[in-house]
Amino acid sequence: TSAFSGENSVKFIGFSSDSSITKVQIVKFSYLWHNFEPLILSEGEAVNGRFELEFEDERPDVVSVVILGRTTDLYVSPGDSIYFQIEPGKNGAEIRFIGDSERKHNYYSLSDEFVNSNVGTPRFSEYKDLSLFRNAVDEWFELKMSFLNSNYSSEAPDFLEYWRNEIS
Repeated sequence: TSAFSGENSVKFIGFSSDSSITKVQIVKFSYLWHNFEPLILSEGEAVNGRFELEFEDERPDVVSVVILGRTTDLYVSPGDSIYFQIEPGKNGAEIRFIGDSERKHNYYSLSDEFVNSNVGTPRFSEYKDLSLFRNAVDEWFELKMSFLNSNYSSEAPDFLEYWRNEIS
């Protein structure tokens, strides 16, 4: 049995088809100091390509899954059991969440895919003109909000509030 079997337990169970992926971490970055060392909530080594990770969380929160130095953010709630699959992708390993809550847990990557297929993330160095950059940021913001509001309006209010604040 697990050390975290209570109602506040968040479980991650997944598989990797890429044998070079031997470790997965679940971390929490500080809101103010994202570049500093994250708090490691759980880390797991692959056993025949299978990962099992678990941690305690008393409230809904955003955590980051770290694979080969790349992070994917997702919104988790106490009691969640999150299933994932790691496969080689065009930019390295890609994680996809599967199961009953896959829409919610894939929000971050799906939102990025949608925005990047339309406008990408604006970078001032690409524009060098403040008004053009501002227009690009406004377009990015509208696309992010539109994607969230049109595809996730039935999610829990705390999920929507978190991502609306994160976009803003």
